Amino acid sequence: LDSNGRNSTGTITVNAGGNVDVRDKVRSRSKGHGPTATGGAIDIHADGTVTSVTKATIDVRGKRNSTAAGQVTVGGDAGVTLNGQVDVRGNPGGTASINSAAGDVSLNNKLRGEGSPGGGGSFVIDAAGNLTLNTPVKVSGGAPGGGGTVALTAGTAAAIVIRNVNASGLGAPAGTVSATGGSFEGRTITA
Repeated sequence: LDSNGRNSTGTITVNAGGNVDVRDKVRSRSKGHGPTATGGAIDIHADGTVTSVTKATIDVRGKRNSTAAGQVTVGGDAGVTLNGQVDVRGNPGGTASINSAAGDVSLNNKLRGEGSPGGGGSFVIDAAGNLTLNTPVKVSGGAPGGGGTVALTAGTAAAIVIRNVNASGLGAPAGTVSATGGSFEGRTITA
């Protein structure tokens, strides 16, 4: 699915009573020579699960050094497993919200929200069950926007497991990383 544009981008909405299996790229990004468009919006919701394959990038990038990224919302009530990238890079970075009201969230490919040269973007990830990030999360930012935000929440008896998170910024303010759940295991966190 493509809703890319040079002068404007669109909105892609998928709402399913069952499961959603994303098999290819879903894009609403700024594209072309000298674009003025910001990134668009992608909203995917399933009453069941949301899953994606490796090549199924969800992409709302702005044009590097020029335009702001857009927003991504992914919700699977019974669980979310994304094997494709989520890309909200731009000037500044955009926002991504990934959640499951009753299941686990597992993210297995790059989560990118770098700001260049503006501030970093944000990833807000909520799971009723376990939350597992088998991938780096990058929301670093340039000056003067500063670092981005990563907010992770899992169920009170559930685990949060992450590899590394970079929310640093060249300018103020510094980025923020928060995690709330039953237990936490992480490698490298930079803010």
